[in-house]
Amino acid sequence: MVNNLEFKKKLSDIPIEIQIAHAGRKGSAFIPWIKSNKSLNKRNKSWITYAPSAIKRDKGWPIPRELTESQIKKIIINFKDAALKAKKIGFDYVCVSSGGILPITNLKFYKGFSAPFTKIIKKNTSIITRTSGLITDVHQANKLLKNKNVDLIAMARTFINDPMWIYKAAKKIKNNKIIPSQYLRCF
Repeated sequence: MVNNLEFKKKLSDIPIEIQIAHAGRKGSAFIPWIKSNKSLNKRNKSWITYAPSAIKRDKGWPIPRELTESQIKKIIINFKDAALKAKKIGFDYVCVSSGGILPITNLKFYKGFSAPFTKIIKKNTSIITRTSGLITDVHQANKLLKNKNVDLIAMARTFINDPMWIYKAAKKIKNNKIIPSQYLRCF
């Protein structure tokens, strides 16, 4: 990985991020584009999942084994160690995706569901923070940035669903600065 990272950094100064993840109750699943929201079965070599509570992800999913408080603390330590190793070998950013390591689990997701956690991390550390999680509205995104709750916002599904989203959002807030003058007439 180090050689690959060094090679990429020679080609470009674009920052490179790595994601550290704990799948939790979402583990042991089919690849989403093969079978979305579908747990593996024994024939497909399923495995036992572990989560902060014994609550299954959805109908048709197995009940995960509940992690103890000490196991959760160990996962947090492992995340920290992995982040420090990633920094040491040259990654510019680390994305931590916990899979939900909070014992009290609300499986209902709302717009910007990870933003409150990101705000707490930003307030209590000196690291650059990024949030994601169903942020689909330009006003919500701008509010998070303006209030300095986060430094960066990732909106992957938003752009996948609408590759023109950024231009529509710019038009919605009357910001033509991101669109080169020669293309303004197209919007």
